[in-house]
Amino acid sequence: MNETTLKEKLMSILSALKAGQALANPGGWKVVQNYINLAAGCAGIAATFVPGLGAILTPDVLEAGIGILGAVNAYFTTTTTEKIGL
Repeated sequence: MNETTLKEKLMSILSALKAGQALANPGGWKVVQNYINLAAGCAGIAATFVPGLGAILTPDVLEAGIGILGAVNAYFTTTTTEKIGL
């Protein structure tokens, strides 16, 4: 991948954050957002109730994951509608 293509893709990702802009196929991205939220919820539940999984999904790992998923969720919430922006 050349530098121009990467720069254009990055600019496209960031420009979707502006008010009046949105990702193509926002309904499809909302489905992705719902799956991400479902996975986050299931990870927390699994860490609590599945014996031995708490050793892998430590509080630090869960906190980092929640932070990343929160940022992704905010991105999709903003970029799947033209009504809001950052």
